[in-house]
Amino acid sequence: MFLLVFLLVPNDAKPEIYKYVDKNGNIAFTDNLNNVPENQRPKTEGMQKKQASPHYPPEASPNPLQGENKGNNPSMMEILKKEFGAKEVCPEETKEDAEQAIKESWANMTGAMITGDLETAFSHYSLAKRDEHRRRLSEIGKEKLKAIFGSYDSIVIGKFKGRRVECGAIRYEGGKRYAYTVYYVRDMDCVWRIDGF
Repeated sequence: MFLLVFLLVPNDAKPEIYKYVDKNGNIAFTDNLNNVPENQRPKTEGMQKKQASPHYPPEASPNPLQGENKGNNPSMMEILKKEFGAKEVCPEETKEDAEQAIKESWANMTGAMITGDLETAFSHYSLAKRDEHRRRLSEIGKEKLKAIFGSYDSIVIGKFKGRRVECGAIRYEGGKRYAYTVYYVRDMDCVWRIDGF
């Protein structure tokens, strides 16, 4: 009887997408944790797949990811393309282009923090971790964020490891110069964004 009730009750759990770094240093995604190398599983991040919005015109498909598939389940890449603008292959870029993109992103992000435009600032954070950063930094408050990010002078680009690079954010405190670690990643849509501190 319990099994019958269990099968009849709808399961609202959303399937997860797992993000990890593959053997080549690239950010990879899968909906099957078994596809993640064992040594990566303890640090693998899970994201819930977004559910389709119920606000569609009557003629539209209730699931925009299905489109022409006529009810077939969309592939992981189709979901990532639709939800995050993911690209299967990023265009090649030089190290100088990447460094310039990171420096511009950092300058624009800190400028937005200083002016209190948090949504613009958060657009410079990785898609997979944006909500986490938004939650943590919003708790600090706009005035304190202005003071913190106003004290940063520049960013120094470190060694690239695939689509990830460790940088040093230069900040002045009490007349002394400090470098704080900031990780940048070439995101799913091939844009360089902050992945963590």
